[in-house]
Amino acid sequence: MKVFVATKEGQGKRKNDFCWAKEGELVKFCFECDGESIDGNCGCRRSMGGFNTLSATTTFKVVDMDITREEFIRRFAESEEKAGWIWTDEEISRFGNEMLETAKEFPTGKVLEKRGNLIQTRNVKW
Repeated sequence: MKVFVATKEGQGKRKNDFCWAKEGELVKFCFECDGESIDGNCGCRRSMGGFNTLSATTTFKVVDMDITREEFIRRFAESEEKAGWIWTDEEISRFGNEMLETAKEFPTGKVLEKRGNLIQTRNVKW
């Protein structure tokens, strides 16, 4: 199944890149600050968060992982609980499925970035 994982590939193509998540770690959409610009100091509108480390990265890629939808949703739920979020089973399922559906839209191996609500290929030219 296609999923998003943290990668250091493509780091440095934007001056405000960072990768504090562990390479290859599953990543998720995270909470975003109100009023934060995409390139603001926080970084929340341009990053994804690691399932295990709860640390963020501005680059991630699509991999085909040997994981079931149910296992992915379970691991996502555990990550959210670890982060202190309380969601209903319905919300966890909806958010988890949204990530999986988004990952399906991209080719395996493609390095991506998040720019606000947009997920796009990491092709930054200076």
